[in-house]
Amino acid sequence: MNFKYILVATMAAGLSSCTTNYAYEPIIPNPPNMEMTQARCQMMASSVDQGYFAYGSTSYVAGAAIGNALGNAIREDQFMRQCMTMSGWRRVPGPGQGKVTKAHSATPKWTPPKPRPAALGGKFPSAPK
Repeated sequence: MNFKYILVATMAAGLSSCTTNYAYEPIIPNPPNMEMTQARCQMMASSVDQGYFAYGSTSYVAGAAIGNALGNAIREDQFMRQCMTMSGWRRVPGPGQGKVTKAHSATPKWTPPKPRPAALGGKFPSAPK
């Protein structure tokens, strides 16, 4: 029975110490200060947490608590990503958290397709036989 408690405590400690491996880069010409934006988004991220109620055996209640904690962590991460994007910062894979990895470029990352000239001049080929 004590093994279950140790396992649950170890899993909870392991999940709470997860580190992320991403950075932010600006997506608008003059974004607001990243540290202040990140702090504001983190303060608001807890608003997406959901509570839970579990009744039953100890292992069921512990499982419900872990499941709820994982769900809340996922919701908070999605909120952070959207909040930072709306503030002018994009999450990119990177070596450290919270560091700008690339200089902002005014050119778009993609080029629109070139319009094709009307090669047939309005005439359609004959139908296949």
